[in-house]
Amino acid sequence: MNLLSNYYQPADTTTSLSTGQLEFTLETGKKVFHQGENIDIKLSVKNITDKPVTLEFETTQSCEFIIRQQVNFIFFSYGMDVWKTSYGKKYEEKENQIILKQGQKKTFQTAWKQVNAKGESVNPGKYVISAILLTKNKQPLLQLRMNTK
Repeated sequence: MNLLSNYYQPADTTTSLSTGQLEFTLETGKKVFHQGENIDIKLSVKNITDKPVTLEFETTQSCEFIIRQQVNFIFFSYGMDVWKTSYGKKYEEKENQIILKQGQKKTFQTAWKQVNAKGESVNPGKYVISAILLTKNKQPLLQLRMNTK
């Protein structure tokens, strides 16, 4: 693997992953956003089986969206957390569930206003959007790269 591959990995608008029961799709609609522009983010979860699938949650929070600024060094890059949908929010510890019928899709969405956890505007640059469904059973983490200018 090329050590610089993360640095040169291009931005994208959609990524998908299938687990056998569920198909996850993370999308933003654009690869590049202007500074200050709201970034609409969607995570869709679709039942791809012929039977109902039950998603069980431990709290009233079903999904977490995380924004990390991509920091690049000569031989590697890493993401530094900038913003999460859960920042400043309290979720009730109450079990709940969503039942997806055959072929049914549920979409979770948020808008990132290009601010950090303190509400301050972030600098233009490369960012990674992560999304995860917070079920009792572990679910995959999906990621998309995007740029702001």
